[in-house]
Parts: sequence; structure tokens; C-alpha cells
Amino acid sequence: MTNIDDLRKNAKDGASGDSSERGTSWKPKEAGDELAGVIEKIAFVHTDYGDKYVLNVRDNDDEGVLWALWVDGAVLKNRLLETAPGVGSLIVVYFEGKKDNKAGTFKYNSFQVAVSKPDCHDEWLAAREAFNKRSLLKAPDVGSEGITPEGDDDFEAPF
Repeated sequence: MTNIDDLRKNAKDGASGDSSERGTSWKPKEAGDELAGVIEKIAFVHTDYGDKYVLNVRDNDDEGVLWALWVDGAVLKNRLLETAPGVGSLIVVYFEGKKDNKAGTFKYNSFQVAVSKPDCHDEWLAAREAFNKRSLLKAPDVGSEGITPEGDDDFEAPF
């Protein structure tokens, strides 16, 4: 029997069942780590750390592990928008490690991405627009008219 705490967790996780539907989070640890497989799902979810896109990738090895690739950080997000993979695409995400920014003031996670079917640009452009709209909806009103779009009730993720 499901209790209210289980339902709260499912609602927070964005899952209708248990949170394993999203897969195990892929967290590269060192340069050279890679994720290779087939994209099964692309979703837009709300987390405690903000709104994120997450790709479910079925590992291409014998075990077929379902991984959750959280689109976090500008480099990974930009690589995915450039390659625009869709559901059913083969994908390889290669972690290059932490690199210094041009000014040398901080390090960032660097990635390369290759896909078999880079033919979903319209979906990813819609994702970028939805992401920007969602970000603007959460931005504080700074007193300028027209900065914050209205109609959040009609917002839908493009996937």
C-alpha cells in the first residue's frame, strides 16, 4: 500500500511510479568517462536546483543500464543544442574533465557529444525557447514592462 510520503516523493521526483523510471544519474568522475547508448526519453523537470532537462539513455553495453543524463552546465547544454539528438538517437557523451575558463578564475566541466541522428533541431529550439520562457517567468520583476511573460498556466515542455 502506498502512503502519503511515497506519493509526495513521487510528485517531487516527477514520477508516476517510483523514481527509478528516470534512471540512475550519470556522474562522470574523471576525464575520459563516457556515456554511450540510445536516448529513450527527453524530459523537462523541476528540481530543488532549478528547472533541468534530463535525457534517459539506455547504455549500449550488455547490461543495458538506464542512465539519467542531467543537462546541467552551459557546456553540456550547448553541445546538446548543437547536436540536437532526438528519442531513438545513438549518443556518446565524452567527459573531457575540468578545464579553466579563459580568465583562469574558475573551472568548468567540459564535454563533447556525438549523435547518430542530429535531426531534431526544431525540438531543441523549442526546448531552448521553453527554457528561456520558464527562466523569465521565475525572474524577479525589475519594474520594466514586458520583461516577464504572462500565461505560465499554459506552459508545456516541448517533449
